[in-house]
Amino acid sequence: MIIYRFASNVLPGLFAFAGDKDGKKLPPKYAPWDRTGRIQQHEDLPYKIDRGSIEHAIADQGYQLWRMKKPAKTKEKTNAEA
Repeated sequence: MIIYRFASNVLPGLFAFAGDKDGKKLPPKYAPWDRTGRIQQHEDLPYKIDRGSIEHAIADQGYQLWRMKKPAKTKEKTNAEA
């Protein structure tokens, strides 16, 4: 299965995988969606996402939403700590 990647223009950091290049089944409340790429059958999904579970979700509902984890905040040193 070719999987298409999308990004929401309404909610930054929200992404989706879909089975059709137009993303017709993507949730309209997060539209418009931009297609950002495609993953061939022999290619791995980004960020070590399990391909089998994504394909299952696409078969069931036509898409799978996902978000990037926010990077951990680092504690900044104050002048007193430096």
